[in-house]
Formats: sequence, C-alpha cells, structure tokens
Amino acid sequence: MLCYRNPTKLAQMFKHTAVSELQKLMQDDFLYDESEIAQYIGKTNGPSVKGVIMASTAEQLSQIIDIANRYKQALYPLSTGKNWGLGGKRPCQAEAIILDLSKMNKIREVNLRYGYAVIEPGVTQGQLYEHLTAIDAPYLINTTGSGWASSLLGNSLERGDGYYDLRADDILGMEVLLGNGKRFKTGFGHYANQQTEYLYPHGLGPDLRGLFFQSNFGVILNAGFRLMPRKPVHGIVVCKLNKESKLSDFLDSIFDLKKEGVWNTEIHIADIMRSKTTALPLLFDFYLQEGLDKNEARIAAEDTFNAEVKNSWSALGAMAGTKKELSAKMHTIRKRMAGYGKVMLFTKEKWQSLHRVSKGLGFLASMKRKEAMLYSVEPLIGVIEGRPTNAALKSIHWNVSYPVASFEELEKSNAGLKFVLPLFPFDGRRIPPMIEATRRIFDQFGFSCAITLNTFTEQSLGGVINIGFDRRVHGKAQKAIEAVRAVCIYYQSEGIICYRHGIDTMDIGLSSDDSFWQSVAELKKVLDPNAIISPGRYNLVLREQST
Repeated sequence: MLCYRNPTKLAQMFKHTAVSELQKLMQDDFLYDESEIAQYIGKTNGPSVKGVIMASTAEQLSQIIDIANRYKQALYPLSTGKNWGLGGKRPCQAEAIILDLSKMNKIREVNLRYGYAVIEPGVTQGQLYEHLTAIDAPYLINTTGSGWASSLLGNSLERGDGYYDLRADDILGMEVLLGNGKRFKTGFGHYANQQTEYLYPHGLGPDLRGLFFQSNFGVILNAGFRLMPRKPVHGIVVCKLNKESKLSDFLDSIFDLKKEGVWNTEIHIADIMRSKTTALPLLFDFYLQEGLDKNEARIAAEDTFNAEVKNSWSALGAMAGTKKELSAKMHTIRKRMAGYGKVMLFTKEKWQSLHRVSKGLGFLASMKRKEAMLYSVEPLIGVIEGRPTNAALKSIHWNVSYPVASFEELEKSNAGLKFVLPLFPFDGRRIPPMIEATRRIFDQFGFSCAITLNTFTEQSLGGVINIGFDRRVHGKAQKAIEAVRAVCIYYQSEGIICYRHGIDTMDIGLSSDDSFWQSVAELKKVLDPNAIISPGRYNLVLREQST
C-alpha cells in the first residue's frame, strides 16, 4: 500500500472509494498510513489491516456503516482490543478496516436502587471501578483478571468469566447497530416510555440478546451491565492439592461443594505452572522493593516459590456474606478438602494481620518468604472486592523480557501468547487423561503450558490453557499456531468443544455441513447482507475483498 500524509493526494488516489469517504468523514480519527497501522497493531501475526477508525459516537458509526455497505468494505469492530492470545486487534479476514470503539467510553447511568450500570463498549473495568468508588456505590464489579484496561462489554460478549460468575450473565438490555444499518434495542427497550428495560432483560417476544454474543451481526452501542451488591465480608478461599495423583477426587469434591451451593462462586483450579508464572513476577517485584538487584531478585523469587509452594494444583474462589455465613461454609469446605492439602480463607483483615506478623519477623528468612508470598496474594484480595489488577498480565513477560515498562500493550512486546479454551464436563475421571494429552501435544511442539479449570456452571469446567513464547525466535510464532491448532483438533475429536476461538483456530469450530452454522449464515444474510461486520468471525460467511 502506498501511503500519503497529504489528505488531498490520498483523496485523489482513492476517489470514490470507501477509504476516501471514511478519511473525509473521520479526518484524524482514521489511520491509513502503513507505519501508523503497524504501530497500532503491534507484533501479532495475522490477516492484514486496511486502516483503523477511532469512532466516538453512535451517529458516526451509522455513517461508517452506510459507507461500508455502499462499497462493501469489511469492518472489524473491537472495544479496546485486549483480545490477548486470541489475535489481539487482528481481524479474521484480510483487508478489513478496524473499527476501534475505545473512545465510546461513557458511563451513561449507574442505578443504585436496582444495581446496574449503562455503559458504552469502550468503558473499561478500571474506569467503572473508579466511578463506583467515587460515588461510594454499595456495589462491585464481577471483575476478571484481564487487567485494568479491558472492556467490560467486549469481554462479556465473548463470554469471559469473572471471579464470581460468567460475564455473559451480567449483560442486560442492549442497543445494537446492525450491519444492515438498522438500530434497535433488545428487551423492553424499544417501547416508548418503558420503565423496565434493564429490570427484566427478556422483554416481550424473542430475547435477541443471544444473537450478539460471539457473533458478527452488528455493533453494540451500549448495554446494561449488572452490578453485584457488596457484602459484609469478601474473601478468597484457597484449597491446595499436594499430590496430582488425587486430582480426580479433588475435582469431584469441588463438584460436590459447587452442586450443593456451599461454594457457589466461580472456582479457579490452577496447575503448578499457572501458579508459578503468576506468582514469580510478583515475588520478583517484592524483592526489588527490598533493595535487591534484578538478578538477585529473580533468584530470590524462584527460591521463595520453591520453598513455600509444595502443591501440584490449587483451587481458589471468592466467598462473600456475613461472618457467620462464611464460617459455616468454611467449616464444610475444610472438612471436605482437608485430605488434599491446606485450606485457607483470606479476607482483607486476615491478610493485614498475617502481613503485620510476617513483616515484624522479617529478619527471619522463613518469615521474609511468607511476607513475599502474602505480597503476591494481595492483588487477589482486591479482585474479590471488585478492584481490577494488572498483576496477572505480568506473567506473560516473565520468561521473555521482565520487567517491562507497560503491561497494557502486550501485543507490542516480544512476549508471545496463545490460548486454547475448551469446555469440559465436570467429571474428575475424565479430566486428568485430557490434561496429560494436552501437555504431551504441546511438549511435542516445544512448549510448556499453564492450565486453569474454571467452574463455569455446576456441570462444566471452562479450560484456560496458554503457552508463552519469544516473538524474536525465528519460526516460534508459527510453531505456536500449529500447537494450539493441534490441541483444538484433539479436543474436538474427543467431543470437547472450545467455548471461544481466536483467529488462528476459528475455522476448527465451524462446519459447512452443520445445520446450526448454516442457520447462522442465513441470519448473517438478513442482518448484515453485505457481510461488512467481521467476516469470518464465528460465521461461515466470508466476502470478496473490496477495492
């Protein structure tokens, strides 16, 4: 692509094209220069990008959709672009124009009586947290570990999971701009003078919200987002498994606790690799603050983890309620899980008490290690209380280039990341063989993986499995793509379907022989007849390249 800084020359070159009209409409909010696009996209690999639009209003979006339809120009909407490990900001099909909605970041309403916020797609979980704190709202966010700057709606529409529940369940009524240019509200929102748009999201007639989760039919302009009432006590429960040979029984015990409602939040069950890559960067930070140099801090972090962590797996999850409620639940959890390893409840008060003791006795090496481990736990306490953190993002850099200046622009660093996200039946007998096969496949491609199993429902576990690599190593990025594809294909052959795909594996979940995907394609032809919205994303319908 030839690039011109002079808008007049650009208009002459692309006269009567989508690019020329979009440049005229958006001015400085349209990136078209190759170097600008490359800086925006970062170091991720994937289909080429034709330009980047930074839209800020629904009216602009309507005009953009109109231009894209007239010229059949593909658009790829994203909220804030933090789709790390699944393609980043890259589209599924080449030559799309990215439609960046991060400037659409208004918090339109926070309803304190009914516990919801009405937000635009660019609103981040950090932004909403700060707003709720500023107005002293008696609510918190169902926070994820994806960082301060991740979009609430973007993550929810991709069916991300928080520390209390599935994020998809937090979406109430929404306003949508379809690919065909029509704009409408779901539920009761389309009725004049209605009073219950976000109070009963199903509305009258078909509940159309589901059409816009993991789809490419339109752009979400705003949505109601459920808030969680604060409880007297918020804590995090940690159960450790000392022997991997007991993993089946460990999982089944958690299944029983979940089914019986004793531990009714989302539980994150992590292998030792996940625990290690999460804890080490935080331990490293602790020892830097203690005055060690980088090499000494890295060694101290490794030594502390190896000395303090003896378990092969650990399960952690939120718990909220009165002191009496938590005491009763912890009594049951300790009784059921005591045979596997240590069981602990961390509240803010408990953490502060332990921290005072360990700090006061920090002249003892063993207590200094415990102080460091408590430092690594502190971000989790914040997440349970609805405060986002970038702590988990630090693990991505650990084996490549740590420390780094920023954890919010991972796609621009040398740290490569790929995810596989399978959905397992919650059955302790079936999980260990598949975990073993997963590790074996990744090992064949030269990767070690970190594994977390999240209790999506009482009956299912959502796997979060990732590999990290150095982008600077020749061929490593391509090898990573081959590895995640091999694992996804293995899972599908076992009847285990991924609940979310990235651009490298999107085709694995789709089939032209499947009547479900055929029907989704038919819907696409109605709601977005020119296939301008994210062609190829969770849909069989592609499109011819525009000129």
